[in-house]
Amino acid sequence: MRKFVDSPLLAVDCLSSLSPSMVRVRDLVIRAARSNINVCIYGQTGTGKEVVARRIHDLSSRASAPFVAVNVAAIPSELVESAFFGHEKGAFTGAMERKVGFFEAADKGTLFLDEVGEMDWKMQTKLLRVLQEGVITRVGGTKELRIDVRIITATHVDLNRSVLEGRFREDLFYRLMGVDISLPALCERREDVLGLAEMFVDGYCVRNGLSSCVLSNEVKELLLSYSFPGNVRELKAMMERAVVLCDGGVIRVRDCNLSSGAINSEQWLACERSLEEYERLIIEHFLRKYDNKVRVVAERLKISKTKIYNLLQDKKFNQI
Repeated sequence: MRKFVDSPLLAVDCLSSLSPSMVRVRDLVIRAARSNINVCIYGQTGTGKEVVARRIHDLSSRASAPFVAVNVAAIPSELVESAFFGHEKGAFTGAMERKVGFFEAADKGTLFLDEVGEMDWKMQTKLLRVLQEGVITRVGGTKELRIDVRIITATHVDLNRSVLEGRFREDLFYRLMGVDISLPALCERREDVLGLAEMFVDGYCVRNGLSSCVLSNEVKELLLSYSFPGNVRELKAMMERAVVLCDGGVIRVRDCNLSSGAINSEQWLACERSLEEYERLIIEHFLRKYDNKVRVVAERLKISKTKIYNLLQDKKFNQI
C-alpha cells in the first residue's frame, strides 16, 4: 500500500510528484524556509496554498512556535481590527474580557493570511504599520506590544493588477513580496492525478478501517481527462465519496459522481495550452483508449501513423 500523506500536494518534499512545476515548488519552499523572508503563494482555490505555508513553517526555525492561519475574506469588516490585534475588556459593547488577536497568537511563529487580496484598505494600512514597526496595540488599549511574526500570504488574484487598480496598497505589496510561489492547477500537473487519487483512496481506507480499494481503468481514464475546476480539493472529496460508495473494492465511474458528459469543452480548455500541446493531449487520450494501437488511433483521428510515431518518440509527449 502507498504511503499516505494527508496533503493535497503529496507533501511538498515528497519525491512522488512527477510534475516539473512541483519540483520548482519544493525548491522554493526549502529555500524560503531557511530564512525569515516573507512569502506570497499564488494559486487557484483548492491547489494547496495553506499546505505549502505550513510546510514552510515546519521546515523553518520557527517550527516549535505557533502557526496561525487566517482567511482574511471570512472576517466581517467590523471585527477585523479586533481579530488581528485583540482587544481589552470593555473596549466596545460585548467585549467582556481581554482577547488576544492573531498577531499575538502567532508571536515567534508564522501568521498565514489567506486571500490577502480581499483585505480592505483600512486594514492594509494597519498591517503596513505592523510590518514596519513590529508593534501592535489592542483595541481599547494604549500599550504597544512588540511582536515577532513571519508573514506568509496567499491569494488567487493578481496583486500587481490590484495595485494598478488602486485596490491594494503599493507600499504594502512590496513589503509582502519576498518570495513568490505559484502553485499549478491540477489540470497543469496531470501526471500527478492518479498518484494523488490513489493516495487519497488509501488514506481514507486507513483512517476509517476499511478494506483497500483500487481504481478501475475506466475511472483512471476519466480522471486523466477531467479538468478538475476545484483542483486537488475536488479530487480528494471525489475519492473519499467513491470509497464509501464502491462495491467489491473497485471504484467505478458511477462511484465518482462524475461522468464523461461532465467533461465539456469549457472544462477541457480551462488550462490554456498551445495548439501543439492540445494535439498531443488528444492523441495521448486515444492511445490510452485503444490500448496504444497506432493504426486504430490514426484512423479515428484521420492522421498519419507517422505523426503518432513521431510524437511517441518526442520526450515532451509524456510531460504535458
